[in-house]
Amino acid sequence: MSRPSEMLEIDNREQQDIDYTFQDDSLVNTQNWSADTQPVIDEALNTILVTYRSDLKRFYKLHVRVGLPHKLEATDYVKEIGSAADSVKFYYTEVWQ
Repeated sequence: MSRPSEMLEIDNREQQDIDYTFQDDSLVNTQNWSADTQPVIDEALNTILVTYRSDLKRFYKLHVRVGLPHKLEATDYVKEIGSAADSVKFYYTEVWQ
């Protein structure tokens, strides 16, 4: 499924990391990162595994492109990484302002 009008904003507000998902300029999902489980980062592979307060997980991979907006690949929010449900992928392109 393609959602070209979806936007992901990952922000730190009031000491909390939060994902905001927008579709057609409307906020459709908010996920707070877990403070109990720290993200698992692999700098060599440009990946991060985030656990959320709702006990969901999301795996991100950053594709760095010199002189072009970066691309972010993400699984859906899933209970378990490696399950069939995490075969759903979302691709986001960095927006330069």
